[in-house]
Amino acid sequence: MFRRFKIFAALLLVITLLGCSSITVSMDYDPSADFSKYKTYKWSSTEDSTDILLKNKLVLNRTYRAIDKTLKSQGFTKVESNPDFIVYPHAGTKEKVKVNTWDYGYSGWWSAGQPYDYIDDSVTNITYYTENTLFIDIVDAANDQLIWRGVGIGFDDSSSSPEESVKKNDEAVAKILKNYPPQKKNDKINGGLL
Repeated sequence: MFRRFKIFAALLLVITLLGCSSITVSMDYDPSADFSKYKTYKWSSTEDSTDILLKNKLVLNRTYRAIDKTLKSQGFTKVESNPDFIVYPHAGTKEKVKVNTWDYGYSGWWSAGQPYDYIDDSVTNITYYTENTLFIDIVDAANDQLIWRGVGIGFDDSSSSPEESVKKNDEAVAKILKNYPPQKKNDKINGGLL
């Protein structure tokens, strides 16, 4: 019986860790912006020394290609000069701790007037991990104002092969940009992102 509980706990831990690998997406935007006028874009030339994308040029280039691919599929055109908007992808990390406790305690049955003792069989797992967050900012080129921000928490580019990294990066970027441009009928603003 105890062995089954340990196997169950191990399976639950694997499922929990797999669940951590998915990206959580949110977005915020300026509701006064006229998104119908934005047709062309270019890349930002701003560089931030704390940006983890700049520290890994392979991931940065994959992110650029994924954004280009997604925006092109949405009908936007990349230009070298006079863009309607500027795209600024950047990323950061945060050290996190996850604590999971599973309690498999149970009481025995009364037998001949004598109770069995309570058996406390609990397992606590502490996991330290780095949470990556990918930001995709879209800035109005005419007035240099942030008009849209997409955030992907749990962005993970690590994998067993470069091809798998490209695939994961493409999926994450597509998920973040899914709500760009924002649709007025589903106006939902996640406060505090701008």
